[in-house]
Amino acid sequence: MLTSWVALLGLMEKVISGAGDGDAEVEIKQLRGVLDRMDENICRP
Repeated sequence: MLTSWVALLGLMEKVISGAGDGDAEVEIKQLRGVLDRMDENICRP
């Protein structure tokens, strides 16, 4: 099974938001920011 980081983080956000875990929500947002920065720096042909 393959998935993307966007899909995985989206699922994690849904689960965590229902649980009310504020610390985990912050961590997921930080991961999303790191991934966004990595995507901006990709060398494309």
